[in-house]
Amino acid sequence: MGDAAKAQGWFLEGRLGGGKALRVSIREWPFLVGRRTLCHLRLESRSVSRVHAELFFRGGEVFLRDLKSTNGTFLNGLRLTEMEEPLRPGDLIRFGDLEFRLDREGTEEAEETSSSLEIFPPDRYVESVAAQFREMLERREVEPLFQPIVDLSTGKIHGYEVFGRGTVAALPAEPESLFSIAQVLGLEADLSRLFWEEGLRRGRLLPGSPTLFINVHPSETGHPAFLEAIRAAREEQPALALTVEVSEKAVTDPESMRRLKEELLALDVFLAYDDFGAGQARLLELIEVPPHYLKFDASLVRHLPAKPKRYGKFLEVLVRITRDLGIASLAEGVETAEELEACRALGFRYAQGFHLGRPARVA
Repeated sequence: MGDAAKAQGWFLEGRLGGGKALRVSIREWPFLVGRRTLCHLRLESRSVSRVHAELFFRGGEVFLRDLKSTNGTFLNGLRLTEMEEPLRPGDLIRFGDLEFRLDREGTEEAEETSSSLEIFPPDRYVESVAAQFREMLERREVEPLFQPIVDLSTGKIHGYEVFGRGTVAALPAEPESLFSIAQVLGLEADLSRLFWEEGLRRGRLLPGSPTLFINVHPSETGHPAFLEAIRAAREEQPALALTVEVSEKAVTDPESMRRLKEELLALDVFLAYDDFGAGQARLLELIEVPPHYLKFDASLVRHLPAKPKRYGKFLEVLVRITRDLGIASLAEGVETAEELEACRALGFRYAQGFHLGRPARVA
């Protein structure tokens, strides 16, 4: 039997949350397992990393490799410590807290166990998830979380960024996983709006009338329903200080950003560019359509005190340009006291991160 024939007929089967069983044929090598959309087997579990592990075929054999996952990959009860491990039919593989059995069509193990495990084809599983997801949207079963944004000149809380998570037991709670499902269903804008609408509703309970920063999905901003929803929120809470965050990656058309900024200002709503520096820093858009806030991505702040002096000097220039344009600079992802002091020394006006407070419920 040639290698091409040996590579055929492999599958993984196991049980998901709620007792649902799943059987997935391995039709392509390498076979990626994780939470991200690009993975061949997508597992919506908080114990599974975005790209958790891979199975690959080489020299007529199947091998398993952990991809630096947080909670580990286990083979027959033992955590993988080597670069790769060979696999055989009947091996038990655990990704985080989800266990699967590897088998191959025609083996005795596959014939003996196939009748004992109730297998739901992937399309039925997807249909079930889709129905539960739409029900979650209809029932508004999400919970807003609020992370403080601190004024570095006073040490006081200036505002809160609004996050959200799901509360349906049969669905993942993490927003990243929920947006992966929403992307498949074409409901990203609906999920995004539900998160920030619930955040604004609960945010009124926060003390001190802080500014609320809401993240919006790129598919929302160009849709008339978005501005109508913002207008409705403004009418319901006329005194609310509100800022809309648009990802820097989505700021590609200065004219559309100009219109959005004007429409938001007409509703007394400010504009922030988020994730600045995560990809291509769009300095032209900063000049043509300056936002009210510029949020420097956490990747620019992480380990800042340990980076070369030239790095700090460059970042200081960017912060100064931001200030000269009348834009408030905000450092994201501040996780240590040393990073906070470095941001203060560089002239950042605001900061947020785990050192200053994690996302939390309204008390």
